[in-house]
Amino acid sequence: MYRKNRDLDPLLNPFVTTVVSMREDWMETPADALLARRLEENSSFVLHQTWKTDCVLRSRVDYMKTWLEVEPDVNVMFWTDDSMESWVMERFGMKPVHKAWSMLGHGQQAEIKKADLFRALVLWYYGGVYADLDIEMKATVRGFVENEQTVIVWEPESAMAQTNAVPLGGTYEKRRGARKTLMLSAFAVSGRRYADFFGYYINWIVANTLSGRSGHYTHVLDHTGPIAEAEAYYYYTGRLAEHDSLLKVLSYEEFQNYGEHHTVPGDSSWEPGRDEGACIDVRDVYGTHVECP
Repeated sequence: MYRKNRDLDPLLNPFVTTVVSMREDWMETPADALLARRLEENSSFVLHQTWKTDCVLRSRVDYMKTWLEVEPDVNVMFWTDDSMESWVMERFGMKPVHKAWSMLGHGQQAEIKKADLFRALVLWYYGGVYADLDIEMKATVRGFVENEQTVIVWEPESAMAQTNAVPLGGTYEKRRGARKTLMLSAFAVSGRRYADFFGYYINWIVANTLSGRSGHYTHVLDHTGPIAEAEAYYYYTGRLAEHDSLLKVLSYEEFQNYGEHHTVPGDSSWEPGRDEGACIDVRDVYGTHVECP
């Protein structure tokens, strides 16, 4: 199995661009156009969230409701596995993005990998804010959106120093090194459509997947998760002649001025049977603030 060097790979990087290809015959829907106009006019604060279905874990509800406290006019776009699948097919069918998406659907941690890619896709296409259901908000991040900034966040230093060993080709390896190695994939902001970094990150995941550098058995951390996003960031800023001057990277301590991520190691809500039966319809959480595409 191809073992990717943790340093920047000259065989891959020159071929990754920020241009994301969509179906030529696909037309933007009226709903897409309306949402895009809201974003461009900063008249609506748009939050994207994803889950397997529209019945969310009760253990996440209190965190979700904090968005209503810091952004009373929030417009929540809530995506399920089914709506993500159809959205990607409609816009990227027969394109490299959809081919990679389909490949991510086979092998280990398939649904998590697809959700990770979708997060980048939906932020690139619409703009707005993405947050996992276990993000608790303390203050608004509207200022980043209004300034059209792209915001990503590092994991806590303690998490990077104690990254759990992950399986690689049947062995286990601990991540070491002076540079930061984990992005907080649970949260990101894109203050405008087609933000350059997210275009690059989408194509980086696609290139790694289609080239075989990240395969069916690549751990989610390396393929689409926190390690992958950190590495893509180094590729983006280290190898492109120019990169987005509006890209802002927050330390986790800086992020804590705005919010908190409550998932702890071993607390994976994707585990089969976890909180089985203990769910609530997302419409009962957000009321009229939520749209389920």
